[in-house]
Amino acid sequence: MDGYFVWDGCILPNPDKRFHLYGSYWPEKLGMNGLLTDSKIIHAFADDLTDPFSFKEELTCLNEQSWNAY
Repeated sequence: MDGYFVWDGCILPNPDKRFHLYGSYWPEKLGMNGLLTDSKIIHAFADDLTDPFSFKEELTCLNEQSWNAY
């Protein structure tokens, strides 16, 4: 994703025949410390593992949890 660091992705196959990626991202302009202060959980998908993944959504329901403060 242009302008973002993407970190700790986990790829899961799904019955819809797509591959779903869950991970975290933050703006590159914040540097690596942005992982601790501005990291958000995201969802992306691809039709095949050799295809580029397409951003689908930011999972705000998880980002708002108290355990995700830092």
